[in-house]
Amino acid sequence: MADVILVLTSGVQEDGSIESFERARVDKAIALVRDGVAPRMLISGYAPAHRTGVERTGVARTVQTMFGKHALEAGIPQEAVFEETHSHDTIGNFYFSQKICAANAWQSIAVVSSDFHLPRARYLAHKILGPAYILAFFSVESAPELFALKAAGEQSLLAMSEQLLEPLAAGDTAALEEVLFRLHPAFNGEYKR
Repeated sequence: MADVILVLTSGVQEDGSIESFERARVDKAIALVRDGVAPRMLISGYAPAHRTGVERTGVARTVQTMFGKHALEAGIPQEAVFEETHSHDTIGNFYFSQKICAANAWQSIAVVSSDFHLPRARYLAHKILGPAYILAFFSVESAPELFALKAAGEQSLLAMSEQLLEPLAAGDTAALEEVLFRLHPAFNGEYKR
């Protein structure tokens, strides 16, 4: 049994709606909690301000609160639903989720993402979390047309991630923070260590 299921989500649309593949990821995590894979879930969301719907609707909505509510409505106890709300991308998903995992002494993590996203998620999980964590991966199957649409972009993002992080030792948080907060365009200057 894992300590926690880490669900990687990637944000709401400009109109505040959620992509069906994002909901499928959370549904997979809900099923895994019910099946006893882990007693809790951590929803990590891609939540930059321009994707929360604030500017367009005037209502601040984040993936975490929507998906957290969805998990609660599906019968997952509130004490078993955790949320990470600082990430802007998959690198941030793992960096900020690691802080929550460390604070709770969770060493075994079951990562849930879509099939088209899992190769990059797997690389980043190993690179960012390092050997201190036991990792398992669960894939959510996408419709063939969605997979075809997303796979090429994911390959490009994986190559960029490798270029950015390859010089770092796996699990070297200090080196990652240097890259994340100095060089990474989604994070430099916005968050403090």
